[in-house]
Amino acid sequence: VLHRKGDVDGAMRCFDDSLVVDPQHRATLFSKALLLLSRGNPGDADTATDLLARAVAVDPTSVPCLYMYGRVLHCQNRLDEAEDMYRSALSYEPQRGDILSDYGALLEAVGGDDDAVRGMYKRAVQISPDNANALSNYARTLEERGGEGGEGG
Repeated sequence: VLHRKGDVDGAMRCFDDSLVVDPQHRATLFSKALLLLSRGNPGDADTATDLLARAVAVDPTSVPCLYMYGRVLHCQNRLDEAEDMYRSALSYEPQRGDILSDYGALLEAVGGDDDAVRGMYKRAVQISPDNANALSNYARTLEERGGEGGEGG
């Protein structure tokens, strides 16, 4: 609530107080990490990464934690670890277009199989047709390939 009202410092204090009481409270670890990432301070990314790692350790089935941790690792170029997080998240929720799209981007960045990458984007678009990143990535991979041999998208 404090964060939505613009009191970022107050929200941070509340998260810190909560983590004193329960250092393993997954929702607080996750929320504090998101708040740190939203501030955009260079030093906050490492702290947010540590908080997300702790949140995943507390609840390795939490798809939001797995996915956000994967995204942060991806941004930090820790691609093997990011891939593990994306795979884990998808093992619990395979119909998440946002995760499929980001996982496809990771595979594309490491020179993954073109058909697998395109398939990942295609599934993302089918599941989440309003996901602009997935649509853009899928269209680009189709253009690069020259279409799908007449197959409808």
